[in-house]
Amino acid sequence: MKHLGRVCPYCGEPVEGRPNKIFCSDYCKGRHFREVGPATVSESPSNRWEPNPISDHQPVQPSSPIPAAKEDYWQRTVREEQERKQKQKADAERALSESLHNQFSDVVRDFLDAEGKLISLPAIEPFLVEVQELCKAYCLHPYLKQSDNQAKRRLKELYSIEDTLLDLVQHISEKSIWQSKHERYFLTDKKRKALRELLIAD
Repeated sequence: MKHLGRVCPYCGEPVEGRPNKIFCSDYCKGRHFREVGPATVSESPSNRWEPNPISDHQPVQPSSPIPAAKEDYWQRTVREEQERKQKQKADAERALSESLHNQFSDVVRDFLDAEGKLISLPAIEPFLVEVQELCKAYCLHPYLKQSDNQAKRRLKELYSIEDTLLDLVQHISEKSIWQSKHERYFLTDKKRKALRELLIAD
């Protein structure tokens, strides 16, 4: 039996059934008592059902959005530890890059200063070893694969310096005992300019 004019005070749906029935279902009754309390609901004119032309059957939306779950202690600890490790790694890579660049600069300056001068084999050999060790270290440069870093060009120039020194060692070794055991090398303007440009830090 439908009793016209009665609406559920919780959801606004029409109430069907016995004349003294207030809620449309036990669900609405329980929800109402939990939220409002066991106060008596009167059938006042404001409790009458009036169709909503916009949306009569849409669920009630919450008045405010549910706050996102906050970062707990363990999540924050893990995040901070990851950030600390990332910073340590970045600092170590930057320090290594600066150290290698300083060694490269020293080698290149010595190489440019010795251009055109007579050099003996005992002077060339330790310098050659230094260049070869620096080549090996540059192969592990942290920024070697970065397109905007000059590490790859510097390594290429170190190999070129190594080749020049090896040629000097070979020429001196091939000299007879009556010939001077000294040799010299000369660079092109292009090579000299390229080496000086690489002295500038990134």
